[in-house]
Amino acid sequence: ASGSRSAAIHIASNDPNNSPFDISLTGSGVGVPDLSVFDPSSSPLAYGAATLDLGSLQVGVAGTAQTFTISNTGSADLTDLAITKDGANPTNFTVGALGATTLAPGASTTFTVTFKPNAVGSRNAAIHIASNDPDQNPFDITLSGTGLPTPNITVLDASSSPLAYGAATLDFGSL
Repeated sequence: ASGSRSAAIHIASNDPNNSPFDISLTGSGVGVPDLSVFDPSSSPLAYGAATLDLGSLQVGVAGTAQTFTISNTGSADLTDLAITKDGANPTNFTVGALGATTLAPGASTTFTVTFKPNAVGSRNAAIHIASNDPDQNPFDITLSGTGLPTPNITVLDASSSPLAYGAATLDFGSL
């Protein structure tokens, strides 16, 4: 626990002048920061197993920014907060800036993640939240999403020939 602590050791022996032999012990417990991360639905993410699927979007279309919350549930300041990103497709995920890099006990901050696929298929990356938390540093979150093909319309005339976009004309003749 935090604060001053004291104890004593008493060593008994057959020494007629120094039994028991007494030793006083003192120390001070310091608080420990504890990082907790909550997903966009405010559910806590599990350390070592945090994942988020950002859905399926057309290539080149950005989804809605998803807001994550970082809280300090410990008893000392959570400091040195920083986010890095890597993985197979890190450019498909944009991570917004942290609102704060130091959190007092009980405080929280947020950051956003936006998915914008640049190719068709499965897209994956990971973000890593660094801090001074002694047992959850870094806190890793696996991100995934799927890039969907962009629709492409083709209009055919009566003879099944494609019409040129922007230059299509149809002649209905004289009536």
